[in-house]
Amino acid sequence: MSEPLPHSAIYFGDSRDHWWHADQLELFARRLELGRRRRVLDVGCGYGHWGRALLPLLAPDAHLSGIDPEARSVAEAERRTRAFAAARRHEGTFDWQVAYAERLPFADATFDLVTAQTVLIHVHDVAVVIAELTRVLAPGGLLLLAEPNNVAGVTAALIDGPEADPELVLTLTELELRIQRGKYKLGEGFNSAGEYLVRYIDPRSYTDIRGWLCDRSYPMAPPYAEPGAQADLADLREFQAQGWYNRTREDALRYYLAGGGDAERFARAWAMGLAHDAARLAKAEAGQLYAGGGHVFHVLAATRRGLDGTSAGTA
Repeated sequence: MSEPLPHSAIYFGDSRDHWWHADQLELFARRLELGRRRRVLDVGCGYGHWGRALLPLLAPDAHLSGIDPEARSVAEAERRTRAFAAARRHEGTFDWQVAYAERLPFADATFDLVTAQTVLIHVHDVAVVIAELTRVLAPGGLLLLAEPNNVAGVTAALIDGPEADPELVLTLTELELRIQRGKYKLGEGFNSAGEYLVRYIDPRSYTDIRGWLCDRSYPMAPPYAEPGAQADLADLREFQAQGWYNRTREDALRYYLAGGGDAERFARAWAMGLAHDAARLAKAEAGQLYAGGGHVFHVLAATRRGLDGTSAGTA
């Protein structure tokens, strides 16, 4: 059995630099008064893409802390974020460390903003992590989560027009859902957790619970000249080289069986998925791929109540 690639080697490509439109983030900043947040924690920071997206919107002297379970990610987040901040003459300070979302190495009520992007889709128990994020969040502080519904994203990519093959769409949607179910049953997280995160936000601990969707789609149209389109095209190539939807066959089968599927049905669906992706990539390489790039990416914000359960002012 080959050694699995670290999470950071698979999921932190340049496309993450294009996940958000700056004007939507600026709108969030106004709605949530991010400019008053000075003690910020980025949980599961990866290479620091989300922290850097938020950094210009925080207080000028904000201190940004980042944690991730992979040392490789922590080092890369520090390198990239320090360069980003230096280029913009950011006055704030930073620190990063290797740690887990389930066991944050910080005292209670340390931060006035705790945030995570595409982290809760990978954790064994969302409730445990939310409780830990809540513990380190000061009364009046803001919890800000960004998580996808990846079943919806996979299905959207299969609808390439009114001529879309219903059997293909249904087969590959089932494949994705069983893989995600199996991953969850094996304790490795659910990749569409964004759709139901609100159930974990206890109104006894939080007030002013609000949600939005990311307004960025992933359109592909020749000549694919925009940096975002180039990054998405690179993802398309990498995903196919890895397997189907950026998974090896070995991992996908393990999840699929745990999700209630059988090996024969998996083999058929997997072959359909590979063929679909190969055709899609061939169209792109020939300058013939047109796609709207629909996906569903949830943003959830909530304000920490006072420790006695009452509404509290900003920390």
